[in-house]
Amino acid sequence: MMQYKKHRLKHAIKGVAMVEFAIILPLLLFILLIAIDFGRFGYTTIAVSNAARGAALSCIYTPVDACAADAATVISKINTAVQNEGASYIQLGSAGSGVSVTFPTAEIPYLDIEVSHVFKTIISWPAIPREITIKRRAKTPVGLGKP
Repeated sequence: MMQYKKHRLKHAIKGVAMVEFAIILPLLLFILLIAIDFGRFGYTTIAVSNAARGAALSCIYTPVDACAADAATVISKINTAVQNEGASYIQLGSAGSGVSVTFPTAEIPYLDIEVSHVFKTIISWPAIPREITIKRRAKTPVGLGKP
């Protein structure tokens, strides 16, 4: 009789553990998805910042007159730098993502580069927008000569 009660108690404890796990599992998955989305957002922000900085550095030795005269080449160089620094995570062709360039003038001798990327969360979270536009700007002087 005692053996039977021990056996039954052992199964009851296993059943309680399964019920507790079933109750806690959705909470654990919710926390895991929040952590993944937060990590992706941080990575994307760093990638966009690095892309803007890398684009600015790629143009630092471009002569001032070459910026205005050959804008297509400068924009191509900037887009290549953004793709290299963004590690293909920043898709320039996608909607809302891209690079804007303000060329230097006589009054403003700086090349102003703004990189934007639309971050999309994995799941639609309550009170958090599904899409967040991340923008980073870098300004760099141009025409510093050869490195």
